[in-house]
Amino acid sequence: MIRFISDLHISPETRGISKLFNNFLFDCRASSQAGEIIRLYILGDLFEAWVGDDDGDPNNPAASPCYVETVEQLRLATDVGVKIALLHGNRDFLLGQHFSVCTGVELLPDPFLLYPTDNLQVKYLLTHGDQLCTDDTEYQALRRMVRSSEWQNNFLAMALDERRATADRMRQQSKMVNRTRTANATLAETDTGIMDVTLAAVKGSLLAHSCNIMIHGHTHRPGYHQHNFDGKDAERWVLADWRENADSTASGEYLSLHDGKLERQAICS
Repeated sequence: MIRFISDLHISPETRGISKLFNNFLFDCRASSQAGEIIRLYILGDLFEAWVGDDDGDPNNPAASPCYVETVEQLRLATDVGVKIALLHGNRDFLLGQHFSVCTGVELLPDPFLLYPTDNLQVKYLLTHGDQLCTDDTEYQALRRMVRSSEWQNNFLAMALDERRATADRMRQQSKMVNRTRTANATLAETDTGIMDVTLAAVKGSLLAHSCNIMIHGHTHRPGYHQHNFDGKDAERWVLADWRENADSTASGEYLSLHDGKLERQAICS
């Protein structure tokens, strides 16, 4: 059984989502201990803002208790045989090798070509999805900056509190920009939107990897899409983001792959 999730955005403010994820991991552990092979792929934005592996290090007294709890829950899962792999998202691209060592989670390149069986003709292209939003030129410029070694080295050289404050300012600026875009958008732009993927980018990525099935997150627009590129049929599955409710419960979903069939599975507190 393979499961795919993305866009949980775990933070100290989303205790409902943290609890739901812990319960989800408990279910993965129970299935693994019962003899089922469980493989979990996290396609980015597990965390709302990851400012460095020291902020989730169980041995760091200054680390965020929320992030430490998630690290420990991931370790419990991998210790009993759950195979967990993660692609970086736009919120947690600073997840590094220390996180991988602490959790037992494998860090994958984005995009990643998954062969779920020994049949090399069956493959799935996994990506967070932000690289596909090519119409959002401002975001793509920001992405290039923060993914550079120079920017990351300078950022990680800051004190932990300073990094947290910087990340919070960047999130607030992003929210303000998105609100302005939404307010100024036409109905057609709201329906498609520059913050959604472009078909040209989807086509280019699938053709470059000789693949016809893509799974991604990022857009918070869960859905199933059928395409035809250069006479070849393709399908695209968009993962759902997990939501915190007003009463601190939460809801989400995962995409399961079993016996060659993809199915959405809803979960809630």
